[in-house]
Amino acid sequence: MSRLSCIISTSLFLLHLVQGQTHQAPDAAENRQLGLFSELGLPSLTTVNHCRTPDGLPGECGELSRCIYLIFDMVRLRRSVCFRNLFMVGICCPGTTSSATTEISTPNATLLQETTESTTVSTEATTTSTIDKATEEPYILATEESTQNFTYSSEFRCGTAGRDGRIVGGYEANPGQWPWMAAIFLDSYRGREYWCGGALVGTWYILTAAHCLSDQRGRKYRKEQLTVRLGDHHLFRTDDFMNPIEFKVATTIPHPKFSRSGFYNDIALLKLRHPVTYSEYISPVCLPTPGLKANTLVGYMGTVTGWGTLSYGGVGSGSLQQVTMPIWDNADCNRRYFQPITQGFMCAGFFEGGKDACQGDSGSPMVIPDRTRHWTVVGVVSFGSKCAQPGYPGVYTRVTEYLDWIDENME
Repeated sequence: MSRLSCIISTSLFLLHLVQGQTHQAPDAAENRQLGLFSELGLPSLTTVNHCRTPDGLPGECGELSRCIYLIFDMVRLRRSVCFRNLFMVGICCPGTTSSATTEISTPNATLLQETTESTTVSTEATTTSTIDKATEEPYILATEESTQNFTYSSEFRCGTAGRDGRIVGGYEANPGQWPWMAAIFLDSYRGREYWCGGALVGTWYILTAAHCLSDQRGRKYRKEQLTVRLGDHHLFRTDDFMNPIEFKVATTIPHPKFSRSGFYNDIALLKLRHPVTYSEYISPVCLPTPGLKANTLVGYMGTVTGWGTLSYGGVGSGSLQQVTMPIWDNADCNRRYFQPITQGFMCAGFFEGGKDACQGDSGSPMVIPDRTRHWTVVGVVSFGSKCAQPGYPGVYTRVTEYLDWIDENME
């Protein structure tokens, strides 16, 4: 096909998608405008137009290749069609042109810089690399006395994010923006270290990854070695006015069929020794409803938050980071990894890399918003090929596959 024919075919395809949409003037469509693809040789515009994705997230007009996952969902693709001007049609992709590229690997989600090291693929869990020593500054420790007057307030509905719940690319979260985030610390012969992320899913329970609860040889950590901190933003500073609270662990509940070989069933619950009192900075994320189990979520944008490293083998920033990435079809993900990507997994990331979870992000939640802007946890960071390596999405435990197990183990 000639170059001109290719351009015409692409334009007709996008114009066809526009049909069936509510016809609006470009100015009335929240500036949902996008230029045609630069690969096709069309002239680029000097200004970047802003738009809103079908999920209501801020986006930028860019090439279809920037959110190629939309081809798996024609409904969402059609809803993403926008105009740069009266004649140029394109797709509204979530903003991904942050000045710093982010990579999220398994333990904690943080901004990662692209790496130029060898592209040899090695599937690794990201909890084995500890991030930094925990600060020696005192934190409030939950005790029976401090929680005996606990009462649940209906004011704190699950999945309620902080004042700024928007996600564009990857960057540092605002203090209190993700109030369900839990930092899990491990006490070992090296002292106390930040170890994994997790999510508060009720007054007693933290959802995390099973591989966070044992070493590489499969030896389980004692519950006395684990401490959960809620309501924190920067792990090693106390000047952010967050007043975090630490909880000792009463029971560790890894999935009984967890296999470190392949990280199958990589999900766990921690029952806290004392119940959590909800506040502005501490409240739970929503668990999926049973009806969501039938939805593969392909093409949805999942948001991961965590305190992991900023690059593969690097150091953590200490402050909570966030990044939003497209969820892949499992069949496509399966072609990227040697091990089978079964129904219990889900994959997310940009094909070109640059954004992913990384070391220290294991156990951290992937969440999606509903129409009321409340957030539901759909994934738990499990493993990946290094961090944000092009062509290799991060792999997450699919929470909807374990709803019965979660329900059985949350008393």
